[in-house]
Amino acid sequence: QHQSIHNKMLYIIDTDNFSVMKLGLDTGTFQKLILPIQHIFRGLTVTKDGEIMLTGFTDPIPANQTAIFWMREVD
Repeated sequence: QHQSIHNKMLYIIDTDNFSVMKLGLDTGTFQKLILPIQHIFRGLTVTKDGEIMLTGFTDPIPANQTAIFWMREVD
């Protein structure tokens, strides 16, 4: 659905698997981050602090509202 680049990493939403794919642009590494909830997200960005922000619709979908979710990787 959407992608973002942060610190030489490409983040991509995988809506079919409720996850974010994280690809190292200079290293070729790959990591799959499982989303904490099964929700269809449409937008993605990564903040300067490394927090992943996802946008999607709340359920049921009101015509005038979009939900914003934050996700932080745990070491």
